[in-house]
Amino acid sequence: MVQKKCSTLILLIPLNQIAQLVVMKGAADRILDFFELYSKYPLNQLISNIDVESSQMQFIRISKQVDSKNVTIGYVPITINTGNVKHNGNYNIFTLSPYHHYISYGRVELEINNINKWIVQFTNLIIDLFSYFFIWTKLDKTLIIGNLMLSTNLYNNLYNIKNNLLENSGSTMNQDDFLNNGTQSILYNSGNIDSQLKLMNTNYTLESLNQIEDNELYSELTKFLTSKFPQHSVMMRSLNDKIYSPILNTLSKIGYCPIPSRMIYTLNTLDKDTIQSTLKKRDVKDDKKLLNKYKNSYTIIGNNELREKINDMNHKYIEQMVNVYNMLYIGKYSECNIQFSKLFVYETLKNNIINYKCILNNERDEIDGVIGYFIKTFNNTRVMTCPVLGYNTSVSAPLYRMLSSILLQDAIHFNVFFNQSSGASIFKMNRGCSPAVEYSSIYIKHLPFYRRLPWSLLNTLINYIAVPIMEHYKL
Repeated sequence: MVQKKCSTLILLIPLNQIAQLVVMKGAADRILDFFELYSKYPLNQLISNIDVESSQMQFIRISKQVDSKNVTIGYVPITINTGNVKHNGNYNIFTLSPYHHYISYGRVELEINNINKWIVQFTNLIIDLFSYFFIWTKLDKTLIIGNLMLSTNLYNNLYNIKNNLLENSGSTMNQDDFLNNGTQSILYNSGNIDSQLKLMNTNYTLESLNQIEDNELYSELTKFLTSKFPQHSVMMRSLNDKIYSPILNTLSKIGYCPIPSRMIYTLNTLDKDTIQSTLKKRDVKDDKKLLNKYKNSYTIIGNNELREKINDMNHKYIEQMVNVYNMLYIGKYSECNIQFSKLFVYETLKNNIINYKCILNNERDEIDGVIGYFIKTFNNTRVMTCPVLGYNTSVSAPLYRMLSSILLQDAIHFNVFFNQSSGASIFKMNRGCSPAVEYSSIYIKHLPFYRRLPWSLLNTLINYIAVPIMEHYKL
């Protein structure tokens, strides 16, 4: 079969129009539901410490044109920063602001970890020295591809129509032509993938989809974004070479520079040897015993049980879930962390966007611990991350260990590559996790010299100062 020549079509979609996309419920891949959520409410009503004066979200629709027909490949969120580090004396969240991530959060990491005081003083001096330079040269004037504004972004292949068909087989999803630009609606029905492709009236088969390379699409997407936003750097966050090496390699080929951002800890439950060795670890066994020890005091409840009891965002369970998250990530660690609202927790629970598990105190009928995770597919590998985790720090029960055991059990059950994000390094490594450097890949070739300079300087400082500290202290 001769594959007819096709071209890539890229369209910028305002946030308030993405809600018109009809989203199929029940799919394993929940990213479109995040799109719908973010378009439904002002962003700072969902994450309270987002500075909406500094940042906005839009969406990119990527299509392939074949014989004058547009086949939608996928939708990609982008966040766009003005470049102002502060508004009304407040910083933006670190998942939107490179300055906040590397400078403000960097200071916090030095304070909360047991690092030699001379190293802390020296590093703080370096941070103070260059922070004003980074503000002046607009380090924060950046655009982030695929940004869900969570601590860890998950991705699938940019050309993801194959993944969508695999995950949505047996269901119906109608994507309306909500921009009225002639794009053909796509109907996913039951049947094999090639049959579904024929329903879209394309000349693509599963074999031909496998031959399409992501680098062409990333290259064209980068050209589109730099033409629309010529004063902005272009970035992708949360990339590690354990799972996202194809993206890192593709971006490097077209001129992106990978800059280390933090040390993360991962567990590959797809590997049987890894799981067997993990389950044999003493800490893992002891954590599991705790669930049994406290079974009369606590009940573990998930989305189904929570939705049966919760009918609005002011329900006491929603408030308690937010409170125990804040106790850990805001109270114990730092106000730099993401501050989820009751509305965010309620909507992600109600719509099954995030899978929640709560530890409910039977005597008080109060939630003392919460985890919330979601899963996304990349190269046929299911990747899991947990953006919501917290516990009542005033309770003597070993809630963090209990939550960790629940997470491990679910990760094994769903057969995933589990990205456990950063922090608690020794705790995680004692439970089978291995460290990996996470990168933000940045594209700056189109910017003037004075705007490229801070990124080059930051890359040098991170590689020669921050990374050695992270590796030595296992941060």
